[in-house]
Amino acid sequence: EVKRLEGHPNLSKIKQISVIDVTAGYDILSYNGVNSEKLDRFIEVKSYLGSPHFYWSQNEIEKARLYEDKYCIYLIDASMVDDPEYEPQRLIFWRVINGF
Repeated sequence: EVKRLEGHPNLSKIKQISVIDVTAGYDILSYNGVNSEKLDRFIEVKSYLGSPHFYWSQNEIEKARLYEDKYCIYLIDASMVDDPEYEPQRLIFWRVINGF
């Protein structure tokens, strides 16, 4: 996130929520873009080995519905995580369920 938002004046406000509250329904609170003035991206991080797959809890689904296009799932291929050029696949829940 820090790399993606390089140049944002408030990078220090990005929070790993999962270490504070495991019931939040997302792992990271961040900014949608460099020009975002408020924390407006809710990120659930899922890792996998092999073919992309993950378990999505009912709580996470409910938070995705609540935050709509501000909720993202970052899929991390665990076999690629040490590659400095690797970027996770990003799914935006609202677009997925609405066919965008």
